[in-house]
Order: sequence, then structure tokens, then C-alpha cells
Amino acid sequence: MAAYRAIGDYERKWAGTLLDDLAELPSIRVLGITDPARLHERTPTISFVHARMTAADVVKHLEKQGIFAGNGNFYALPLTESLGLEPDGAVRIGLMHYNTGAEIARLLAALSELE
Repeated sequence: MAAYRAIGDYERKWAGTLLDDLAELPSIRVLGITDPARLHERTPTISFVHARMTAADVVKHLEKQGIFAGNGNFYALPLTESLGLEPDGAVRIGLMHYNTGAEIARLLAALSELE
């Protein structure tokens, strides 16, 4: 039986790109699997926190740039509590099969403004 793949090749490519680029932003800490060799174990939904800004403030900044993101605990309160993320939670970005490199570049540019 073939191993389960959480995400397809297209989404994995962009998730890998996004994770690599987020790692270059000192104020961003990605939650979850970031090892490129393990991308097949995760979904293309990426959660992160900013060192100085609340998740809500990061999302407001992204909204002003026309970028949709969510913030909060996403019904995982025990997890966010154990990670010390409450009461702010995290920022969540979801990639899909229709996202493009240009959209990811725009997201990264917007997040770079927060450095």
C-alpha cells in the first residue's frame, strides 16, 4: 500500500517555498513540521507567531494588503495553551492548488514589512 501523502506535489512545492522563506524572517516562528524532508507529513496550512506582534495585529496588516489569513486557536485551545500562545493564538495561512508563486511572494513582502 502506498504511503499516505497529506498534500500533493503542487501544494508541497509552495509550502516548501513558503516555509523556507518564512525561516529567513527573524520575527516569525513557524509551528509544526518545517523539515523539507517531512513535508509529506503535513498539510499546506502553516501556522506561525510573530515575536513582537499579536496574531490579530499580523492578520490586520495582511488584510490591508488584500491577503486573507486567520488568527486564534482554531479550536485547539489545549494545544495553544500548552505552547504558551494564549490569549493571542497564532496566525494561520492555508495554501491550495490554485495559489501561485506571485501570491506567496506578496505574502512574504507583507510579512517582511513587519521586521
